[in-house]
Amino acid sequence: MSVLKTEKLKSYYELDNFGTKQVVRAVDDVSIELAENEIYGIAGESGCGKTTIIKTMFGMIEPPLRVVGGKVLYKFNGKLIDIFSLNEEERRKLKWEFVSYIPQGSMSVLNPVAKIIDSFWDFIRAHKTNINKKEIEASIAEYLDALGLPSKILIAYPHQLSGGMRQRVTIALATILKPRVIIADEPTTALDVIAQRSVIQLLKEIQTSQKNTIVMVTHDMAVHANIASRIAIMYAGKIVEEGRVEDIFENALHPYSTYMIRSLPKVGDKSYKVSAPGLPPSLVNPPKGCRFHPRCERVMERCKIHIPNLVNINNEHRVACFLYSEEAEHDEIK
Repeated sequence: MSVLKTEKLKSYYELDNFGTKQVVRAVDDVSIELAENEIYGIAGESGCGKTTIIKTMFGMIEPPLRVVGGKVLYKFNGKLIDIFSLNEEERRKLKWEFVSYIPQGSMSVLNPVAKIIDSFWDFIRAHKTNINKKEIEASIAEYLDALGLPSKILIAYPHQLSGGMRQRVTIALATILKPRVIIADEPTTALDVIAQRSVIQLLKEIQTSQKNTIVMVTHDMAVHANIASRIAIMYAGKIVEEGRVEDIFENALHPYSTYMIRSLPKVGDKSYKVSAPGLPPSLVNPPKGCRFHPRCERVMERCKIHIPNLVNINNEHRVACFLYSEEAEHDEIK
C-alpha cells in the first residue's frame, strides 16, 4: 500500500539571468510510489535533481523553484491528498507529524545559540498544545535513551558536539513525533566512515521501531547498499532505473546505472575504475531524446529522437532504455 506518490511531477527553477529567463528542468515528469514500511533510495550525480524532488515531496517550494506540473499525493486518513491543493496552514499540520525532513548539514537545523533541549522544546511546542514542560522534557530524554543517545547532550550547545553526534540529534529531532514518512537529504555527507555507520544504524533502528517509510537521498551507492530496500537511479531530472537494491546491484540494466555500480571499490579488486564519459547535460537545454545518449556507448538512433518510458522489465524492476523496450515512445522534446 502506498503512503506517498508523485504523478508526472515537474519541478523547475525559473531564473532571471540578467534579463534573460532561464528554466532549469530539475525534475521533469517523474512518477514514483513509496510503500509503507520501506527504505527507498534515490541516487545519482550532483545536479541530477535528487534534492529538488525530495523538497517538492515535502512541499518545500520557494522561489525560484516552481511546480509546473504533476502531483504529490500523501495517504492521510485513508485518502490520497494532493498537497498542493491544500493551503499553507493545512500543509504545515502535515509536516513533521506525517512527513519529516532531514536536510543536509546539521548546523542548518540546530540553533547555534540555543541548547539542544531548547531546540526540542521549541519544535514540539510548535506542533502540540496543552503540554507539560517537565513531562515533555522527560519524554525527550526517554526517546534519546531509546536511540542510544546520552541525555546529557540536552544541556549542550550544537558546537560542543561532534558532526556525527549533531547529525544523530537532528535525526532524533525530525523523528520524535513519529512521522509516517522521513525524507533524508544526504544525511551522511561530510562525516567520517565511523560516523556514517552510526547515522545509518540509527535510521535503521528508527525505521524498524516506528515502521515508517524513509526516503534516503545520497550519491553514495555503498550507503544505499547498506540501508535501502528499493532504489531509484536519477539522471538529468528523470528516473532512469528503479528496482530492489539486490536487483540493481546484481543486474543493473541502464548503461548509466552500470557505470555507477562498476565505479564502486571492491575488496581485493585493483582494476582501474571508469566513470561515465563526458559530463552531465545542462538542465536549461537538455539534449533531445534520452538525456544520457551523448555519454552512452550503446546509443542508437532512436535514443537521439525519443524519450524512453520507464517500463517494468521483471519483478518491479523498471528501466527507461530502448535496449530493453521499444514500446510507448514519447514525442520529441520541444
